[in-house]
Amino acid sequence: MMSVTAIGSIGLDTLIVPTGKFEDVLGGSLSHFVTSCSRFGVPVAMVGVVGEDFPQKHLDYYSSLNADIQGIKIQDGKTFRWTGQYVEDQMDEAITLDTQLNVFETFDPELEGSSKNPNILFLGNIHPCLQSKVASKASAKLTVLDTMNLWINISKDDLLAALKQIDVLIFNETEARILTGEDNLIVAGKKVRELGPDIVIIKRGEHGAMLISSEDVFQVPGFPVDEVVDPTGAGDSFAGGFVGHLAKTDDFSKANLRKAVVYGNIMGSFNVQGIAVDKISKIGWTQIEERYQEFLEMVTF
Repeated sequence: MMSVTAIGSIGLDTLIVPTGKFEDVLGGSLSHFVTSCSRFGVPVAMVGVVGEDFPQKHLDYYSSLNADIQGIKIQDGKTFRWTGQYVEDQMDEAITLDTQLNVFETFDPELEGSSKNPNILFLGNIHPCLQSKVASKASAKLTVLDTMNLWINISKDDLLAALKQIDVLIFNETEARILTGEDNLIVAGKKVRELGPDIVIIKRGEHGAMLISSEDVFQVPGFPVDEVVDPTGAGDSFAGGFVGHLAKTDDFSKANLRKAVVYGNIMGSFNVQGIAVDKISKIGWTQIEERYQEFLEMVTF
């Protein structure tokens, strides 16, 4: 089992979805990633920041996942908050109604204690300058970075600098096209590889995911679910499944990277079936393996 350190946002979300309104639920990229990764029996050292208003029950929840929370700083002020809405037939895209950065605005991550020198470092969706800073100080076997279109649009040079320091980039198809100017995702992925990361993973929502490396181009479909309740954090849950499988198996081979993408897909599919982390926090390894076998049967012919 490999050690994992993860850096990202921790927040309190208000979600408006077709089934109702849910206020102050646990959110943030780090929450979804750690929940997903923990399902693989992988303990994660968390690095994040919250305000004085952050409920103790959520810190207890992280501890129940066997996560190390020493790297979560509690600062004067309020916790990062996000309000988003999803409407019927457009569940793949959130409408942001309100964002309050609060203590997250001055977040300056440091790797200390158990979070230093992990085998795998996950740089969640934060400013690329911070991602670069952390990546330059760590000596991980594998550094994985997640980003978003905001950073491509307003801090592209900083993001390009960060890409030179990582091994794996995870982002979605829209972001791949914006960053490279290429419509074809295979061409886009190969272009991104020239910028630094050896492995590029392009998330495609309900259409699955694509992995592009020096020795592989691999496309998997999404796992179909009966109902999408809340897509918030699905990409972070994907990343948690991807990293969780690699950390559990200590194997970066071509075949195992493919499996990791499939497990990422599966964890994303669990995530969308409940509000916030409600569904994914309750599943066990048996359910994950059952869905993995269902997926294999679905794609085998």
